[in-house]
Amino acid sequence: MSIGERLRDAREYLGLSLETVSNKLNIPVKSLNGFESDEQVPDESKMVIIAQLYKHPKGFFLKGEEVFNSNFEVGILARTDAELTEQDKKQLIRFSSVLSLMKEGEK
Repeated sequence: MSIGERLRDAREYLGLSLETVSNKLNIPVKSLNGFESDEQVPDESKMVIIAQLYKHPKGFFLKGEEVFNSNFEVGILARTDAELTEQDKKQLIRFSSVLSLMKEGEK
């Protein structure tokens, strides 16, 4: 996955539009489009503020380093939860319980 794809995915997961990011960070939409399409690479100062807004370390975007960011993950789950049926939610809770038990068994 490219830098641009990671930037776009993180922005979309947070539910932010290019215009919102542009306004919050004072970066032109055209530049953000360039970053997300891999036509441009953000300079160090822009990468720092983008990473802060997107709640990921720079290394995630620049090097593809895998990170677990619980706030980010919880946000994704919260938005997804609104679209689930009650039966789906119950199944997810059971699945979560099974995963917890499996993890305890590994210790």
